[in-house]
Amino acid sequence: MKTIFTLLLLLANFSFCISQTKIVTKEKPLFVVNNEIVFESLINEIDPNIIESVIVLKNEKALGKYGDKGKNGVIEVTLKDTLSIIILNKKHLTNIELLNKIDKKKVKNVYVVKDKLYTSQKKFQTISLTTKKIKESELEELRKKYSLNSNPKFRKLIKHKTIYLLGGITASLTKEDLEFANKYGFIFHDFGCIAPVDFEKYESKNAQVFDWLNETYGTDWQKEMKASTLGFEKWKKKE
Repeated sequence: MKTIFTLLLLLANFSFCISQTKIVTKEKPLFVVNNEIVFESLINEIDPNIIESVIVLKNEKALGKYGDKGKNGVIEVTLKDTLSIIILNKKHLTNIELLNKIDKKKVKNVYVVKDKLYTSQKKFQTISLTTKKIKESELEELRKKYSLNSNPKFRKLIKHKTIYLLGGITASLTKEDLEFANKYGFIFHDFGCIAPVDFEKYESKNAQVFDWLNETYGTDWQKEMKASTLGFEKWKKKE
């Protein structure tokens, strides 16, 4: 499941929505994040808690600022300036750590995105990094390894994702469980000896987090998930 990002904007010449699952458009607008033109897929990665503002430009304003690229309208997204980020191949947002770790032979170009908000003197920077032609699997590995979730500052900005457990009389969470949850950016809620009345409700909530974990980290996390997690085995069968 894509990051929960609900924003409905109706424009005169086109309409679109950024919903819980995907962006739906009649005519594709131009997407701009921190003054960098990006692909639609990147918008779906943005957690709403790190967004400072969203501005819609259309008609003359869009054409005047972006030329023919803005003929279908423009969505300008500005992120909170509390993190340095990398826009990778205009498709993904990653941790700034990627800049120091990536093989320089695979970098086509890299630059600091500059405008009135983001300059090279600013403490928090937006950096555009484009790789040379590499396999999609390798690009996906970079995205996951250096995702924003690996940055503790980012995790403080977003709302905790919760996974619900069917507990027992004694506490079932261990130190290893807490470390596992922290590693993947969620928290456990243990119902203890009082089971929830609406099992399906919490299984559905958990399934949304499972989908997010799969999209963000692949499937490795599944090996460490507690057996008492509501709906986990049922979700795996549907996967």
